[in-house]
Amino acid sequence: MRNPDQSRADGAEPVPIPPLDGGRILVGLLPDRASAAVARIEPYGFFIILALLAAGLLDNLMRPLIAVAESIIAALIGR
Repeated sequence: MRNPDQSRADGAEPVPIPPLDGGRILVGLLPDRASAAVARIEPYGFFIILALLAAGLLDNLMRPLIAVAESIIAALIGR
């Protein structure tokens, strides 16, 4: 059972930043040149995430995705 105090984005990763699993998937899907560029920033990914959080940009990216997910779930459960 999920704790209502937890973030609604638990387990979701819409932004494929390299230290997260989505970054590795992104590297596998991109052409060689772009893949190499993304792989080069992987060691700095943690700091990129911290900077996005500090700047409030990560929240701005997540909010629309959470709204879409909420509307889909509400439609599926009939609310």
